[in-house]
Amino acid sequence: MRAGKAKAVTATARKIAVLFYNTLRHGMTYRDPGADHYEEQYRGRIVANLRRRAKSLGFVLQVDPGAQLAVS
Repeated sequence: MRAGKAKAVTATARKIAVLFYNTLRHGMTYRDPGADHYEEQYRGRIVANLRRRAKSLGFVLQVDPGAQLAVS
């Protein structure tokens, strides 16, 4: 049985509140990782998914390190 949308919203709100509280309590500063960090994570997920799919079809995927990922 699924918990539902309301519980998911509550859980997310609690997680944000705990992070906010701990940041204030311990005097932590926010460090924005920047867009490049998220782009690199995205690229990693895409490559992992492609490798998994290629393997299921009997191929081996090799990444060209000089190639650029087109994000649209």
